[in-house]
Amino acid sequence: FNGGTVVVAASGNESRRQDSPPYELSASVPAAAQGVISVGALGEGASGFTVAPFSNTNPTLAAPGVNVVSAASGGGLRSLSGTSMATPHAAGIASGEQRAA
Repeated sequence: FNGGTVVVAASGNESRRQDSPPYELSASVPAAAQGVISVGALGEGASGFTVAPFSNTNPTLAAPGVNVVSAASGGGLRSLSGTSMATPHAAGIASGEQRAA
């Protein structure tokens, strides 16, 4: 972690804010490790972006992670949701910031 490398990881999708009763889990490993930038998922709500119901809590930052267009197995595109879909957004920004520094 001291060699100039930025480590970015998905915080996890285990929270269930829409269940009854709702529950939330904190960022899971490897995102919970010291020195890792953990990324949560955001989705669009009535008043703008909100934390996605599945996204674990306490990430370092959050990025769009609901209905993200991605490559489909066998070709074409499909829409996916998860903190793993949000993480590339954050990693791209971190990479660009590191090069600019």
